[in-house]
Amino acid sequence: MNINIDGLNIEYIKRGESENKILLLHGWGCSIETFTNMINYLANFMEVYAIDFPRIWKK
Repeated sequence: MNINIDGLNIEYIKRGESENKILLLHGWGCSIETFTNMINYLANFMEVYAIDFPRIWKK
């Protein structure tokens, strides 16, 4: 999914449904793909959000 914030297109993933929620934030040089296995596992127990921060080197 995508959301536009101040002209920046931010990609994010939302998986699972629960009162318990978790937000995964990747580090420098990574992307949300880093969390694929973790997202799939955690979605069995909670609502998972992962944000893909804009890459400064991406054109």
